[in-house]
Amino acid sequence: MKAKLVPAANEASFEEVVKKVRLIEELAKEFDLDEMQIDVSDGTFTPTTVWHEPKDLVGFETKLKLDFHLMISDMDTRVGDWLIEPVRKITFHLEAAHDPALVLEKIKESGREAGIAFNPETPVESLEPFFGKVNSFLILGVNPGASGQGMLPETAEKIRALRNACKGCIIGIDGGVTLENARELTEAGADYIVAASAIFRAEDIKKAIKDLIKIL
Repeated sequence: MKAKLVPAANEASFEEVVKKVRLIEELAKEFDLDEMQIDVSDGTFTPTTVWHEPKDLVGFETKLKLDFHLMISDMDTRVGDWLIEPVRKITFHLEAAHDPALVLEKIKESGREAGIAFNPETPVESLEPFFGKVNSFLILGVNPGASGQGMLPETAEKIRALRNACKGCIIGIDGGVTLENARELTEAGADYIVAASAIFRAEDIKKAIKDLIKIL
């Protein structure tokens, strides 16, 4: 089974986020794209800051399924800010929640999908209490924050470890994805590949998407 490509926007302003979303909307039919990840970081969980204002989403519409990757702290109290339209899925960091089960409950009660992301240093064993309770797990191949980082060498092995521990889990990989390592990541067991720089920093965005999909 082929892995899915999920483009990601990691932008300083909402205006830039919108531009990226509209661009992927235009290419959606041609490349069978139906989902996009929006990175959110306010400098509390990561050393970097990108767009992080949920109020900007009021009135925003898109046919794409938007997965908001929340790299923000105190998720227990702040997740409610993001349970609004057009958010369809929230992927939060295990390390950013005092009570991850409570955060999951709040997301599910809102009728949205829930994913758990985890940092490179967090062991796969930490995820076992959530097997069968989330829609997906997102492995970070870099330390959370700036886009364009090189992938850590142990990433593929971490994918394998999670796949072996949970055969039925949906596993995503985010951070440092390139044309050179995408095949290794899918062969290791990733169900979807998140790409920001590999798409939007390419000289030819359409070609970058086409080449990534071909590899997947």
